[in-house]
Amino acid sequence: MKRILLQLSTILLFSISVSAQVVYSEDFSGISDGTGLTGVIPNGGNASVTVGQGTANQGSGKLNATSDWWRIEGEMMEARDVDGTVNWVSNAIATSGCNYYTVSVDVAERGTMEGTDFISVDVASGSNAVNFMESDDFTSATANLNICPDGDITVTVSANNGAGSEYHTFDNVVVTAIPYVASDDITIASVVENCDSPDDGSIVITAASAIDCNIEYSIGGAFQSSNTFTGLVSGPYTVEVRSADLTCGGVVSGGTVTILCPLPVELTSFTATNNQKEVTLDWTTASELNNSHFDIEHSIDGANFRAIDEVIGNGTTQEKQAYSYTHTTPANGTNYYRLKQVDYDGAFEYSDIRVVEIKQAGKIVINPSAAIAEITVRLAETTGDNNQIGIYDMMGRTVMMSNFDGTLDTKTIDISNLQKGYYVVRVQAGSQIFTERFMKMVD
Repeated sequence: MKRILLQLSTILLFSISVSAQVVYSEDFSGISDGTGLTGVIPNGGNASVTVGQGTANQGSGKLNATSDWWRIEGEMMEARDVDGTVNWVSNAIATSGCNYYTVSVDVAERGTMEGTDFISVDVASGSNAVNFMESDDFTSATANLNICPDGDITVTVSANNGAGSEYHTFDNVVVTAIPYVASDDITIASVVENCDSPDDGSIVITAASAIDCNIEYSIGGAFQSSNTFTGLVSGPYTVEVRSADLTCGGVVSGGTVTILCPLPVELTSFTATNNQKEVTLDWTTASELNNSHFDIEHSIDGANFRAIDEVIGNGTTQEKQAYSYTHTTPANGTNYYRLKQVDYDGAFEYSDIRVVEIKQAGKIVINPSAAIAEITVRLAETTGDNNQIGIYDMMGRTVMMSNFDGTLDTKTIDISNLQKGYYVVRVQAGSQIFTERFMKMVD
């Protein structure tokens, strides 16, 4: 009789100091010969009968003659000429808490076996399962599964043979439990983070346990079998490890690890200051990497920005750098500014937005402020006759341009052909520039 040993953990029994306890045993002693299934049973009859602490069922077997059986012979369960897969399923074996469970079964064969003949043992506990199959001549003998059972255990022994001279037998189904001990917990030995270039950080977690816990790793997302995470950006990551099959206790936390990757430009400050008719932008960097330049971008609605100028960067430097730019023609009202930092290779990043309010009281008035066909532009005071008036969309594109006789109070402009949206009127009177916005409506 050969013994099939299925360990529901990958530990060896002698490595655990706590003694094993037998929680289930079936040796079929005292059960009369012939107990079980004996032909003739029609194909697909799905017959079943209690045998010991379990149930024998026909499965796909074809017990076509009285000499075909799946029954007790000599206090062992025996399959003879079953022509399909027959099964014996143990009663539910209760589990409690986290134990290391070991299942063993004695199996044997006699007669002339065919290549399709086998006897197999399946052990299941909730979502966990392990299978061990012996084919002709029973040449293999390994099967392991690391679990902390999440339900009752069931043991299923199956057999298949197809001739009257072929027999499979099994006996001594034993389930033992070794209590879980705290020393088997996973411990985190080290967490190493690194980042040499933008968006290329890595975290390597080293964890260990007294036994093989089938460890999985996480940095705040899904768990994975690899302990290495790459392609990470700057930021905090929550390190956790666990046993994939929950044998070695719960999730172990390694705390929070923060990755700091060097940025193309480390912007430390950015301000926008109202200097009456002008806006001064100031910003500083703590370090720069391949910094080509900054585009100064401006908007009057906070959504549509356009570049109004460019300030050259300092390439690569680890020293603090200071920059300043003055916008001499801000719009009357709310002005929005941001920096577009551009690398030599064209990659770019935007800064936060800064907001400045400019009040040019009484300089220019547009009536109505929301119009369908035309608007009237009025200057609060007359200027010379050599003035220009332009209308711009929110992207800074010129949509209309004409002269404006500043000796007159007003100028009426046809806007019927403009698309719906916001526009800016810009009047240049000598060295003075006045701006105001309006909205084009539709009928």
